[in-house]
Amino acid sequence: MGIDIRVSVPVDDDGFVRRACPACSREFKWHNGPTEGAPEQESAAEEYFCPYCASPAAPDQWFTEEQIDYFRQVAIAEFAPKIRDDFTKALEPLNRSGLLTAEVSGGDVGYPPPLTEDNDMLMVASPCHPYEPVKVDETWSEPLHCLVCGKAYALPAH
Repeated sequence: MGIDIRVSVPVDDDGFVRRACPACSREFKWHNGPTEGAPEQESAAEEYFCPYCASPAAPDQWFTEEQIDYFRQVAIAEFAPKIRDDFTKALEPLNRSGLLTAEVSGGDVGYPPPLTEDNDMLMVASPCHPYEPVKVDETWSEPLHCLVCGKAYALPAH
């Protein structure tokens, strides 16, 4: 009996979702969903590469600290009432015994405000996989790395 909690992460006006490198912690954005020119039958990537440091990681390792904190808060809001109810039921035999009385109390845990996404960063596409553009810090001036294969490329003049 699992509980299914669905949480969405917002995208900017261009359809990009914020990510953070698990190695260098720098934030960037990758496009959420297929883009023009993407191969139709391409399977999901087993890993992606940080555009800044080229470190690889599995697709589920790129959440920002803010996103992780939001997921935690939503999970607590979902589970707190159930945990309180389970503890209350577990204490019923003790309370019926007459030897001891115990009760579970606690306020409701509210849901966090939804995440928002700014329309920031500079959009760039690697020469080798242009159908996987990223958005990077506008002040970044060093070479970037392809999200798909990790190959370095020069940042276009802007």
